Amino acid sequence: MERMFLLMLHVLSVVGAAIGIAFADLSLFKGRRVDLALLRTGGQLVAGMLGMLWITGLLIIWIDTGFDLAVIAARPKLVAKVLVALLLTFNGHLLHRFFFTAVSKPPADAGRAANLAAVMAAISGASWLYAGFLGLAKPLARVISLSGFAVMFLGLLILCGLCVLRWIRPRMLQIYQRPLA
Repeated sequence: MERMFLLMLHVLSVVGAAIGIAFADLSLFKGRRVDLALLRTGGQLVAGMLGMLWITGLLIIWIDTGFDLAVIAARPKLVAKVLVALLLTFNGHLLHRFFFTAVSKPPADAGRAANLAAVMAAISGASWLYAGFLGLAKPLARVISLSGFAVMFLGLLILCGLCVLRWIRPRMLQIYQRPLA
C-alpha cells in the first residue's frame, strides 16, 4: 500500500515538473522578451518537483531493495534511473546557475552562451524523456543490460541535440543578442 501511494506521488511530481518545464519554455518563446517572472516560477516548480521525485524515488527503492547495493546493482533499469536522476539534478543546477543568469543579464559572448544553453537544453530534454521511458519500461528490465540502457539514452540525447540545434539554439542566440529592456 505504501509503495502504491509513493508511486502515485512520484507520478504527480513528474506531472508537476512537466508543468514547470512548460512555464519555463513559455517564458522563452511567448514574446519578444523573456518573461523572467514566469521563468523563475517554472524553475522553482521544476526544482521542487525534482526534490519530490528524489524523496519518493528513494523511498520506493528502499521498499524494493532495502538499499542493498547487490540488489540494486543487479537491476540495470534501476541503476539507469538513478544515473539519469543524478544527471537531471546536476544539469538542473547548471541551468539555474548559468542559463538563468545569462537570460537576465546579457552575456559577453552570445554565441558561446547559446551553445552552452543548447547543450543543457538537450541534456535536460533527453533526461526527462528518458526518465519517463524508464518509468514505463518494466517489460524491458529483464532483457536489457545497463549498457543497452546507456546506448538508448545516447541515441535519445543525439536526437534531442539535433532538435535543440534546429529550434532552441537560434532562439537563445536571439535572446542573448537582444538588449534587455
